[in-house]
Amino acid sequence: MGQTQASISDTNNIGAEYEQHKHQKGGFRLRDELSNLKSDLDALMTRTSSISEKEGREAREKIISRFNSAKSAMKEFASDTNQQVHEGVEQASDYVQKRPVQSVLLAAVVGLALGALLRRG
Repeated sequence: MGQTQASISDTNNIGAEYEQHKHQKGGFRLRDELSNLKSDLDALMTRTSSISEKEGREAREKIISRFNSAKSAMKEFASDTNQQVHEGVEQASDYVQKRPVQSVLLAAVVGLALGALLRRG
C-alpha cells in the first residue's frame, strides 16, 4: 500500500514539474515574441524616411505577423496561468475537505503572523 501511494505521489510530482516547465516555456515564448516585435518596430522607426512603399508594406506585414505571434503567445500564457490557478484552488479545496482541523489551525497561524507583521509596520 505504501508503494502505491509513493508511486502516485511521484506521478503527481512529475505532472506538476511538467506543468511548471510548460508555464515557464510559455512565459519565455511571450517574452521572445514581444522582444521580436519591439526590435522590428525599432528597425522600422529608424528607417521610416528612407524606405520605399513596397518596403513599407513588407514591414507592415512583418509587424502584423509579429503582433499576431505575440498575441497568440499571450493567450497561451494566460490560459496556462488560468489552468494553474484553477488547479491550485482545487488542491487547496481538497486539502481543506480532507483536513479541516489542520486547515483552520493553519489559517489562524497565518492570520496571527500577518496581524503581527501589520502591527509592526
